[in-house]
Amino acid sequence: MRKLTLLAVLCVLCVASACTGPAPLQGMIFADINYPSYYQGVDAVGPGGKTGKAQAMSILSLVAMGDASIDAACKDQGISKIATVDHKFTNILGVYQTWTTMVTGD
Repeated sequence: MRKLTLLAVLCVLCVASACTGPAPLQGMIFADINYPSYYQGVDAVGPGGKTGKAQAMSILSLVAMGDASIDAACKDQGISKIATVDHKFTNILGVYQTWTTMVTGD
């Protein structure tokens, strides 16, 4: 019975981690990926003087909360002119996931 329970838990984790998020690469056990955004409203080329961050998180893909929008990242540091937009996706066993938006600018 114990082996059957363990197998069921592993199957649930595998299925749940298949939907880990919108990152270009995903790891079923662990992922920590940084990549640029395809946001078209960039005002400059190269990083700006300030860096604002905004984050959303999910637990077991059952509960998700936070604001990882570009607007929230700009408000974090008072950025009005966006230079770059990047994202970071972290996944640990599909149990804990974060999505962070990082905006640089002035």
